Order: sequence, then C-alpha cells, then structure tokens
Amino acid sequence: MGHLFFGCRRAKYAALFTHSTLAMRIIDRAGKTVLSSAADTEYDNRAIARALTSYPLPEQLDENTLLYAAGIAGGSALWQEDITGLNQLHAEVEESIRSLTAANTFLAEEEKVKRAIAEETEKTRLMTELETEISGHTVRLSSMIEQLDSAACQPKDAVILCLLLCYIKRRSNLFFRGREADTIPFEELVVYLDELADIASYADVKMILTSEIKKPISVHKAGLFYNFFYNTVDWAANGRCTNIIAHLRTENGSISMRLLPTADVRTFAPDTELSKAIAGAGGAIALTDHDDAFGINLSFPEGGEEDG
Repeated sequence: MGHLFFGCRRAKYAALFTHSTLAMRIIDRAGKTVLSSAADTEYDNRAIARALTSYPLPEQLDENTLLYAAGIAGGSALWQEDITGLNQLHAEVEESIRSLTAANTFLAEEEKVKRAIAEETEKTRLMTELETEISGHTVRLSSMIEQLDSAACQPKDAVILCLLLCYIKRRSNLFFRGREADTIPFEELVVYLDELADIASYADVKMILTSEIKKPISVHKAGLFYNFFYNTVDWAANGRCTNIIAHLRTENGSISMRLLPTADVRTFAPDTELSKAIAGAGGAIALTDHDDAFGINLSFPEGGEEDG
C-alpha cells in the first residue's frame, strides 16, 4: 500500500520538489529517498532518527540549520530550515539590549551625579543664605570671645555671650525648619523664648513670659518674634533693664507680643534690618502708654500662616 501511495504521487509532485528552493525530502519506511528538492542535503540516519523523535521540535544540525521530520503514510517527510537571518536578528536585538543597558546605566550615573551636584549646590546656597542672615551676629560673637580674657570683662559679659550663642543656634534651627514646613506649634516658639529668659536671669534680668496662643504660627513670623525678643533681652542684659513682663496673645485679628519693662523702653530700638523685615511681613512695632510707664508691642495680622 505504501509503495502504491508513493508511486501515484511521485510523478505528480516530482516537478514541485525538483524546482523547490526548500530543502525537502520524503523517504519511505526503509529510509530510502522517494522525492527530494534540489536544495536538499544528505543527513545521517542518526540525525533523522533524532528529528523524528523530537517532533514537533526540530533537530539542530548546526548553529544556523534546523531539521524537521514528521511521519506520514508510508514513510516520513523531512525539511530543513535556515535560521541564519533569525540568529542575526537575535544578535542585533541582544546588541541593542546591551547598548540600551549601557545607555541606561550611563544615564542613571549621570542623573546621580547631577542630583549630587544639585544637592551640594542647594546646600551651599542655603548655607550662604543663612550666613548672610546671621553674619552680623557671628562677627559680634567672635569679638566677644576675644574680649573674654581681658581685664575689663565683666561676669555679665559671659551671660550676654551665652545669649548670643543661644540666639544663633535657635535662629539657625528656625531657618532650616522654614525649608521643611510652613508652620511650627506656637508652644515651640514659647520654649525658645523661655530659654532666652532663663539665660538672662544670670545677668540679673527677671522676666515673666506668658502666652494664651495655641494655634500654629508661620516659621517666618516665629523667627521675627524670636529676633525681636532676643533684641529686647540683649538690651536688658546690657544693664538697661532688670524686669520685663512679656505676654503673647491674639486680639482684634492680630497676634502680638507685648513687653512691659521697668526701665524706659524708649531707649530700646530693634536693629534696622529686623525693623525692615517686620514691616515687610506686615508687622508693626508700637509704643504703648501705661500711665507712668511705656511698653512696646509687636503685632502681625492673623491668618496666612501657611504663606509664612
């Protein structure tokens, strides 16, 4: 039956196989070639056996050649596939992947370097900005340290120096807090003010500080209140006043710090830069008349805390 099958179809497909560019072959059960194309090549019996066994997967003859073998009635069909182009495409894809990986690695490193440079630039900018804000105080600090060993140095000079050190520390802290958040709890500002008042007590300046404010305050306004309070404490510690009552409250849409010193407050004046900064933030400094004494009041409009 098998010979009849091949005989009937051999004449019909001989021309097709002869002129086909595909490496095809049909063999009978004995392994004898019945039809083959002009592009067909010889295979050893072991290769054919492995191809038949692995069907539908091919047998790889070499890097660029696959041999397929499938059983048919009366024998087997063999055909060969050239995968040179496919291998070349794979190689190109792998090279593209390697190039992209290298490019991504380079870009990642470049981004890391740029980010590091940007961070360093930002740190430098911030430190320069902070230095500009406190430069006058650091110059004064250096001068005071140099005078500590002199014969003219008084015990209160060490207290004034400590006040200045505390001010610079907390002012720097508020500077960086302002880069992290818009507001701080008002209680935190009160702690900073109490710290200055405690130090001033060593220079025989008695201060009473009270506050009725519970809402957060913008870091910028907190810094201005702190600067103003330090100016007042420094003025008092330099022998100009021995008692001060300070009260923080909200009234008529304003948040204020009222100071009542026992000395003539008209001899006190905040530094020029602070006065400009207070005015720039919408604040106002005013003398208040209390019968026989004068007080001083620093106030800002309430609201807009998120804007600093």
